Amino acid sequence: MEALQLQQYDEWLCEHLDELVARYPGKVVAIHEGKVVIVGELEGDVYSQIREAGLEPMPLVFRVPREEDLQSILQSDFMMQMKPVVFRYKPIRGRLAPIITIGVKIGGIWYPIEVYVNSGSAYTVLHARIADGVGFDYRTGERIYLQVGDGSFIPVYLHDLEIQVGMERFTGKVGFSEKLGVGFNLLGRTDIFDRFRICFQESQGILTFEPGE
Repeated sequence: MEALQLQQYDEWLCEHLDELVARYPGKVVAIHEGKVVIVGELEGDVYSQIREAGLEPMPLVFRVPREEDLQSILQSDFMMQMKPVVFRYKPIRGRLAPIITIGVKIGGIWYPIEVYVNSGSAYTVLHARIADGVGFDYRTGERIYLQVGDGSFIPVYLHDLEIQVGMERFTGKVGFSEKLGVGFNLLGRTDIFDRFRICFQESQGILTFEPGE
């Protein structure tokens, strides 16, 4: 996936995420060429419509968070050589959140995916409905149990997948779970925080990923 395409999706969301939350809370949207082109209830239905329409490049399919999703993730204490990749925080209903666009290669196809950068999560965890939507059997992965913010444990199925942050591509652990209780996909520590120096600059509303040596 072109790094420029990921950057364009990320910048578009910086400008329009608050609008999406107000208009499509909890819905799945497909964003293509600067427009919302599909709105649905399930990722699988939206990806099917994308395939039928033959949309290229691959649209960003994004389940729009609800306001309570952001409140939940903040209250659960989840937050704790190339040029650095700089992301702007996304505004949601008067708050700024460290949500970024990355690429994940699933079943041989690169998908742009929105993730909440979460130093409190040991692994990157995506909602299982994303895997279901693209026809990927996530249950073939290594099953572990991951503790979440309320102290409970959820099943997560880990896979070694290609990930793209900015222009850098690498293989890392990505989990899928049908029990992920928050409305966000999570970008966790394993294979990410040891590869990049990540700086949360909340006062400026930016997040930087600087490749480690």
